[in-house]
Amino acid sequence: MLNPTQLKADLKDTFSQILPPAIEICLRSTFSSMTDETEKTCTEFAERFDEMVSDPLAERIADIIDTYIKSMGIYGTIITTGSPVTQIAPINPGGAANVANPIAGKVPNVLGVM
Repeated sequence: MLNPTQLKADLKDTFSQILPPAIEICLRSTFSSMTDETEKTCTEFAERFDEMVSDPLAERIADIIDTYIKSMGIYGTIITTGSPVTQIAPINPGGAANVANPIAGKVPNVLGVM
């Protein structure tokens, strides 16, 4: 099962590892010569950018992924005994009666076929 809190933390860590060094390198390229002051400015800017962007970006992406995964639909073919036809039915995580997830590979009878 997806853990949105862990996903957000993992995304934030990833962004914090990638974004500050990239921003720092980009900012350095705008200076014609590097001094201790410009080095300090680049580092502080990159750190501030990380503080402002990584956490909100991670939260939004984690929310989008969580919503997307929860909205997915799984469809299965239901073969009824004594019938020459099959039916396609959605398999919802909670089943037709909002019961627990299917256990041991059992598919909930969402069509009400007996």
